[in-house]
This record gives sequence, structure tokens and C-alpha cells, in this order.
Amino acid sequence: VNFSPEWRVVLNNFIRVNPQDAVALALMLHNDMGPTPVIDPSDVVDMFVTAHHIQQATEFLLEILRGRDTEETSKLQTKLLEINVKHSNPAVAEKIFAGNICSHFDGMVLAPLCERAGLFQRAIECYIKAQYTHPDLDNLPNIRRCLTQSQSFNAEWLIDFFGKLSQQDSILCLQDLLQNHRQNFKVIVQVSTKYSDALGAITPYTRDPEVHFRYIEAAAEVGQLQEHDTREPVLDPERVKNYLKAKKLNDLWPLINVCDIHNFVPELVRYLIDTNNLPLVEQFVQRRSPSKTPAVVGTLLDCNVSESFIQNILNAAGSMCPIQELVEETESRGRLRMIQGWLET
Repeated sequence: VNFSPEWRVVLNNFIRVNPQDAVALALMLHNDMGPTPVIDPSDVVDMFVTAHHIQQATEFLLEILRGRDTEETSKLQTKLLEINVKHSNPAVAEKIFAGNICSHFDGMVLAPLCERAGLFQRAIECYIKAQYTHPDLDNLPNIRRCLTQSQSFNAEWLIDFFGKLSQQDSILCLQDLLQNHRQNFKVIVQVSTKYSDALGAITPYTRDPEVHFRYIEAAAEVGQLQEHDTREPVLDPERVKNYLKAKKLNDLWPLINVCDIHNFVPELVRYLIDTNNLPLVEQFVQRRSPSKTPAVVGTLLDCNVSESFIQNILNAAGSMCPIQELVEETESRGRLRMIQGWLET
């Protein structure tokens, strides 16, 4: 008598009664009953999932996909990741992603699921993969949304991620990170070090003081802060000044710029005295702002700097020094006689 069991019914019953043994039966039906599986593997997975046995569905898929990471199994690979992102602990899905078991899957199916599960790095990877597969897609808004939602990123991953973007897209994404993720500052610096042009390209397109401050932080961290970087009118001058003073950079001209533009000259002079950088005071009045010489001289007098150095300052400023203001600064301190010779010449 030719008898062929109703294997779908048998397997369903096994799944409900003994799900672990059902995995062995499902594998037998897939591998050992003929040249083709007795039951479509997608249907087998659906049977396990319907019975809420995600672990067993995962075991079945992992086994039949072993050594078969090909385009032909892309639907099953997508299904493996999908059921774990949707129905399991996100850590399980992350482990499957990290194991590089699957490389042929539908990114647009998985990306929104990963995003909802809080797997933002994986969501970004899926959006990028989908865009490579379908160049007409524009997933940049989705990618930027994920960047702003995540609380932390792996540094190596983030550096690799920026390497996959066009310069224009990388500028937008880096701007998002600068605006939203102070806790990612060290990672942003690492990205900026590798892709140094990207960070500097952001600032001309934004008037957000926070973005400019983050740029100054990052540029200072990697030793690329330039004088002109601290001349932007949208800076928070007090914040930038305090940061640069605390940073104790070898090149003090970015700090000098901020203090000059935003009238922190007395504080600047005291800082240069305290850090043994008196020659920069002379360079400041000669190179940058001879009109600020009276405020410089007044502060030097308050700090008991030698008269000979102050005379050098006056000579460096020359005729560009405002005489009336200088007289007021010295007279108010009872030191008018000190500049008499300079006035006469």
C-alpha cells in the first residue's frame, strides 16, 4: 500500500507538542526525503513562528543556510533576520548580523524593523545596502534619522560608515552628529581625523553656535585648528574663550582672535602673562590690533610688568596707538609720566 503521510499536519503537531524534536523532523523533511524539500522552508518557518517558537525556527534556518550564503537563499536569509528582529530579543538578531551568516538579504525589509528595535547601526547598514541594490532609492533621510536617534556608535563602524558616503552626504551626517551627540564627541574626532575635509566643510553652511563650537573642539583635538576658525560671528565667545584657555594649545592665535574680536583683551593679556607668553602681547599690538594698545598697557601696569617691556609695546604699536585712550589708561593708574618720553617722540 502506497501511504504518504500528510507531513504538513504531522510537522504542525510536532511543533505544538515537542518543538525541539520538530526541528529534527523539519530538517529531515528538508534534506533527506528527496531531491527537493517536502515542505517549502518558508512555510516551515511560518509554522514555528505561528506557534511562537522563534528559537526553533531560527535553529532550522541556521542549519539549512549553513554554507549557503548565496543570492538563491536571499529570501530565507531575510526571513531569518526578520523573525529575530521582530519577535526575539534584539541581541539575538545582533548576534546573527555580527556573525556574518547572511549577506544576501532585503535591506528595505529589515531596515525599518531594525530601527524600531533600536538596532540603529544595523538599520543604517540595511538602508545603505538597499540603496546600493536600488540606486533610485534615496535613503539619506532614513540614515540621518537613525544617526540622531542612537545614543552611541562603535568608533570603527562609524569611520567605515562615513567612508561609504559621498562628501555631500557625509557633511550632512556629520553635522547631525555634531548637533545631537555630545557623548559621541571622541568618535566624531576620529572621523574628522580620517576625513579631515568633511568637518571643515560644515561650518560655512550653518549659523548654529553649537555646531561651530563642536568644530572648534574637534579641530583642536586633532591639531587642525586655524586662526580663521575662531573668527566666525556666530560663535559663543565666552564658551570658546574658556575652552581654548583650558586646552592650552601650542598655537594661541585662535584664542587671541576670539579675545580681540569680542573685547576680552585684559583677560587675554593676563593669560599670556600667566603662561609666559609675553612676546605674543607685543606681536598682538604690532600684527593684529594696535588700536587695543591702551587696554594692553593698562593691564600690563596692573600686573606690574616692567616699564621697559611696556615701552617696547608702545614702540611696536607706534602711531597706530590711540593717544587719548592711552593717556586715560595711564593717568587713571598714576603712571602718566611713564609715557611722557614716548609722547614727545
